[in-house]
Amino acid sequence: KFIDDVGLGNLASALKSNSTLTRLDLSRNNINHLGVTSLTSALKANETLTDLNLAHNRIGALGVQHLAELLKSNHSIQVLNVRDNRVGGKFGVKALAETLKANASLLKLDISHNRIEDCGATAFAEALIYNQTLTVLDLGANNIFFRGAKSLADALENNETLLEFKLYRNIIGDSGVSAFVKSLKLNQVLTTLKLGFNNINNTGAKDVAELIQANKSLTDINLRGNLIDDEGASVIANSLVKNKSLKKLGLSKNNIGHQGSESLIKAL
Repeated sequence: KFIDDVGLGNLASALKSNSTLTRLDLSRNNINHLGVTSLTSALKANETLTDLNLAHNRIGALGVQHLAELLKSNHSIQVLNVRDNRVGGKFGVKALAETLKANASLLKLDISHNRIEDCGATAFAEALIYNQTLTVLDLGANNIFFRGAKSLADALENNETLLEFKLYRNIIGDSGVSAFVKSLKLNQVLTTLKLGFNNINNTGAKDVAELIQANKSLTDINLRGNLIDDEGASVIANSLVKNKSLKKLGLSKNNIGHQGSESLIKAL
């Protein structure tokens, strides 16, 4: 059986008097915005819950808007997961991004698989300019194109707190990669960059090679599921020789053959 809005309402009543719970996993249930209304009302005064997982429900834009209001008064929640919740890129995601500008407690946010599109990405980019606490942001599978990617890349240039940035399964292409490379040559804080399944070909691979040579903080770059072939792989391989910080490089599910594989092996 699944927890629905009625069940969550009963749980919320119990939470009002609870002072020990630190993690609440409500993922893969049948919760919509009405259930979130009850939950956020119960959590306004809560000072112990640090991790809230609502992934794979259907809270929608209204549910996310309620969570945004909660984060204005709740200062204990550090991890929020709203993956796959039919959020879209309108008022809900914009309200959450606006709250993040001033929020000083949230460390990790997963809002992937919600089709927030370029308008939602731009809203989060603005939040990253002001936010000084978020360390992990997952925007994967959100139908983000170059415009949204460019806004995010520009915001990362001077961001000093974000450590992991995930933008897999979008459509940023080589132009989007170029924008990130430009910013991350200056950003020396980010350690993880995930750009898998983004229609990136050899042009983007060459830009990533430049980044690998110039950046000293990145330890994990994932480019799996793109369109990089032997040419792009060879350029990346050459850049690895000059890099001493990268620990993980994901290139699976590209178009890399024997020649490109040999170049990578020699570089290692």
